[in-house]
Amino acid sequence: MNKGKIILVSVLVLIIIGLSGFIIYDQFIKDKGNNNNNNNDSKEVKDLVNKNSNLPVEYMSKEDEIEIKGNYQNINNYMSDDYYNDDIEFSFYGYPNDESDFYLGHIKLKTNKYNLLGVTIGDNMGESVSKIEKYGFTKSKKSNDYSVILE
Repeated sequence: MNKGKIILVSVLVLIIIGLSGFIIYDQFIKDKGNNNNNNNDSKEVKDLVNKNSNLPVEYMSKEDEIEIKGNYQNINNYMSDDYYNDDIEFSFYGYPNDESDFYLGHIKLKTNKYNLLGVTIGDNMGESVSKIEKYGFTKSKKSNDYSVILE
């Protein structure tokens, strides 16, 4: 191979490596921006739920930063820490992924002692939907059940 061809191939290889690096860097920046938006959305929902609900523990609270007061049975699972009594069940698990710190992400009301956005056990479906909709939630178009999304 002559010297001119070697230089041409070398330049092409450098251009390909440079473009690949730029594409990877650009994708990293875009992903980082999307994560920031998700964090803002999560904070908005967290604040909304905690301000307008009656719960024994704040939604999305970090488990190792709070004191859980009350009489609860506790199960420390591999993937979650679960608490329950006759009135409520709640679980802390890794958020946003299994390797992250544990946050309160699952709540199951069992009696009307507590409420979530004003919805209690015993409310009829119409009352419950009205209470949730006043906070900006709507029925999900992606679901056939009664899941709600914030739009």
